[in-house]
Amino acid sequence: MKFKPSLLACAVLSGLVGLTGCNDDTTNIYEGGDTNPALLDIPDGGKPVCPPVGDGDCDDKPNPETPEIDMGVHIPVDFADMDVTRYVNPFIGTGNLGNTYPGATTPHGMVQLSPNNGSNGWEYISGYYYHDARTSGFSHTHLSGAGAGDLNDILVMPINSRSDYMIDEGSATLNLEASRFQHRDEQATAGYYKVDLLDYDIKAELTASDRVGVHRYTFPRDEKSEIIVNTGFKINWDYTSDSYLKWDKDNNRLEGHRFSDGWAPSQKEFFVMEFDQPIKNVRFAYYDKEQGRYMDVPEGITEIGNETRGKYQYARAYVEFDTSKDGLTVEAKLALSNVEIGENGKSGASLNMTEVAGMNFDQVREAATKKWEDELGKIQVSGDEDYKQTFYTAMYHSYLGQTIHSDLDGRYRQVHQGRNAYPDGNTPWGVRREVV
Repeated sequence: MKFKPSLLACAVLSGLVGLTGCNDDTTNIYEGGDTNPALLDIPDGGKPVCPPVGDGDCDDKPNPETPEIDMGVHIPVDFADMDVTRYVNPFIGTGNLGNTYPGATTPHGMVQLSPNNGSNGWEYISGYYYHDARTSGFSHTHLSGAGAGDLNDILVMPINSRSDYMIDEGSATLNLEASRFQHRDEQATAGYYKVDLLDYDIKAELTASDRVGVHRYTFPRDEKSEIIVNTGFKINWDYTSDSYLKWDKDNNRLEGHRFSDGWAPSQKEFFVMEFDQPIKNVRFAYYDKEQGRYMDVPEGITEIGNETRGKYQYARAYVEFDTSKDGLTVEAKLALSNVEIGENGKSGASLNMTEVAGMNFDQVREAATKKWEDELGKIQVSGDEDYKQTFYTAMYHSYLGQTIHSDLDGRYRQVHQGRNAYPDGNTPWGVRREVV
């Protein structure tokens, strides 16, 4: 093995040596690879997953007694600008209680845009459990390799009228529009994630800059296509204490916040969301505690929430686009801030949105890939494909524990003013877990 000596190399190697036995789900992404649908009727560890039409002889939820998985079904991502990132397999660690996530982020990025299955439980701490083949959307913050659940802020889910498939875990926050998928339709690498949502025939792609999550949804022709923005979603120990949504018609955007208490108290996430296609309509919904169900707000209302917990709990927006004549590809950018929403690109989430000003999905993805290439390429190793995948995936995971907390202007939520805050996104034990 040849590598440039560095503290990062020592950290990665320490993690590899320390807990190499914890992940049995690290089948090489380049092996197998047979994508014949006839061989993939049971894609999730021996537990059949209902097809969109349903056959009456399967179960949507995974069987915890059958943890074996085969990651060889994934087709490797093959962008022309990839070098060492070809060896990063974000699916490693997402099964068998590794508690990592497969979605898109940058090195130490504030945004971790990744899929959520939509269930509670220890195995769902990162929001995604490989043995489950359902998704309820894509949220913008995740813990990697942690031992307690939190974050999963601002859940986004594309839907249309082709299906009414739901996940209902008996909780107001886990009553969710969802879709089934197959792992052969998933792809992931550093800074990019893709999956086909079978129930809706929608292709979902994710990428990110440091402070902005970027979505690309390819919708088929349909009478009604929507992107749900859910500020009430929570799993495990987290609790949504307040939520707010506003449709800014003049600027074709949505803005809002989610306040929560969980592993850490008094968390605040503000956001601004912009779309590259004209919004046809936005309808809002909230959870009515007295009636025990979600209710639509009267037509014409353009904002709900904001300290109205007695009535408008767990605010959701259904952002509609016109796909009645042709299919449509929608790109959406969601900028986060822990400080404020801001306005006119001057502060808060509004300022952070300028990080991707004038950039489309592909350009943001290319920038994310370059960041990862620059970081991971600092260490060059020799060996076979399996060894390189193990090393570079572990090195990749080492960048996910500590995350940016400050806005572009250096502000962050704290008792004093500072710059470039990188608070612990995890415990030291959790960091070591995620490396392996």
